This record gives sequence, structure tokens and C-alpha cells, in this order.
Amino acid sequence: MPYRSTIDRFLRWNPWRRIDRRLAPRQQFQATISVSKADGHVFKGTGRDISKTGLGALVFGDLSVGELVLLRFQPPSEETEKLMKAVVRQKLGYRYGFEFKDRIALRLEAALG
Repeated sequence: MPYRSTIDRFLRWNPWRRIDRRLAPRQQFQATISVSKADGHVFKGTGRDISKTGLGALVFGDLSVGELVLLRFQPPSEETEKLMKAVVRQKLGYRYGFEFKDRIALRLEAALG
């Protein structure tokens, strides 16, 4: 069955197939966030999803992948704002993916379940 193996190879290689490489499952949330850069610029945005390891957001500013930033936001089911170090891991237009770098992220795991 050479035809079948050709299809199987294409499906494994297919670049349009969506692969979720996240380290932890995310949950949807909506919150205002601020992103502070090392040079002092602060950008506002809207958080879209969160997990114990990171956050996805729409941010109205120019950030670079690999850049270390400071995030300020209020996680779901918590009453106080969090201030966390994060690294920009993804950028698609104004959509950014951040990976938390603080140990405080471990407390988010309990809050997110």
C-alpha cells in the first residue's frame, strides 16, 4: 500500500496541522494587564488565557520575542493583583505569549486547579 503510506507521511508532515506545545492547559480569562519593559515603557493590554506557566494577551505595544518583561494583572479567583517576571515567547501581530519566570507562578497552579 504505497498510496496509504504517502498520505500518512503527509499528515505527519503537514505544516498546517495545529500542534499544541503548551506545558500546561490554559483556561480562558479576561483581565486588563500592563506590560513593563526594561527601558521603562509600559503598555496596556487584555489577558485572554492563563495557565500555571504562562499567559496569552493582546498587548498594544512593540515587544520582542525573548525579551524579559514585568506583567501586572489580576488572576482569576484571586482578589489581589500579581506582579510577575515573564519572557515573551510568541508574537503574532498584537497577540503575545508570555512564559512566567517567577516562583509565584507555583501559587497560580493552586488557584487554577
